[in-house]
Amino acid sequence: MNAPRTAAAVVLGAIAIALGIVAAVSAAPEAAVGSGLAGAAAALLAVHALAAGRALDERAGTLAEERRRLSREVDLLAGMLAEETTRARASAAGPAAPPATSGWVHDPGSGLLVEEILPVILSQRLAAARRHLEPMSVVVFQVDGFQDAEGDAREQSVGVLGDVVRQTLRESDLAFRFTGAMAIAILEDTAESGALWAAERVRGALHASALADTLTVSAGIASYPTHALDATELVERAVGALSAAREHGPDRVVIAPTD
Repeated sequence: MNAPRTAAAVVLGAIAIALGIVAAVSAAPEAAVGSGLAGAAAALLAVHALAAGRALDERAGTLAEERRRLSREVDLLAGMLAEETTRARASAAGPAAPPATSGWVHDPGSGLLVEEILPVILSQRLAAARRHLEPMSVVVFQVDGFQDAEGDAREQSVGVLGDVVRQTLRESDLAFRFTGAMAIAILEDTAESGALWAAERVRGALHASALADTLTVSAGIASYPTHALDATELVERAVGALSAAREHGPDRVVIAPTD
């Protein structure tokens, strides 16, 4: 609210009260008229102050939303740069062998690795990241509207999600089916900005799929060491970010907050 106008309204209101008291005691019509004018002026100033305050609140809300939008764009650009840097470094180092996953068990519905081996693999990858002083991120994807879908539709959506995740992420990344219509990806040497870019590419690929009109996903991101230092907490923070995304969704990506 506009402070000078508010102060002036308070002063005029006090004057109106004083003149009203004088008019009541002395039966002076001049005081009564003055009291009425002062009261009217105070009301007008109060209305103007309230309108100005609302306008400032709306402006502040607009600026906050613009700041969030610009921050998201900066994160995406940083993610793109981080991924290109990683690709360039890998190219300079020569071709690297993809993870040996041929002997691992894959989920038949999604084509992703099964959840049962996730704890062991995640702990191994996290230990390697700690040893090499590199970041690592976990992204949890969930099909939107999964609870309302029929059985066949659910399996089809999970299959599409699995295909898109496997085709979009890098060969060095690992993706697992995770609790129903969810998938979880481990992104090596990737900070939160790079994970955000990877998640957005998955969303973009789904938008271009045959089920674009009916299938969207939300995603939550957590990174080592920014958000957590052990595997269990890293997954919990990513799942928490996913819940925040779905509260404002569907079809959103959220990075876990820093403590």
